[in-house]
Amino acid sequence: MLIGSRMLWSTAFVALLFHATYSPERTGAISTGLRMLPSSAGDPALAPGTSFGLALSAARLDDAPVCLGLASMNDAYGLPVTLGRFQRKGHGIATITARIPANIFPSEPAGSFVLYAGRCSTVAPLGSLGSMLVTIEPAVG
Repeated sequence: MLIGSRMLWSTAFVALLFHATYSPERTGAISTGLRMLPSSAGDPALAPGTSFGLALSAARLDDAPVCLGLASMNDAYGLPVTLGRFQRKGHGIATITARIPANIFPSEPAGSFVLYAGRCSTVAPLGSLGSMLVTIEPAVG
């Protein structure tokens, strides 16, 4: 029963992320989305332990807390994790400085991951206010 519910959760989550990644929503005149902050935009490939900054743009950020989630695109049975909580900066903007977990490998396969912003929950962020694909590879050297 646990495996069945985990599979159902994973399937629903991947479907939500696919929708969020490939059909960006528009709320009013301002599009929602995530973008790397200039200090961390140099290299699109990340490694375990790497810190990075993101900005979330959303037309309406209500009072509910917004968290950053990370999910593997190569592991259909893996559950997403929360990397931290966004700090509101006003005017529909929120930022976060997060770190890729140092122990992400070997529990998840290297490659494509999705970073996404959603309402905070006890397991992982729910919904998607914005998302982006990143590559996470084992550190070399």
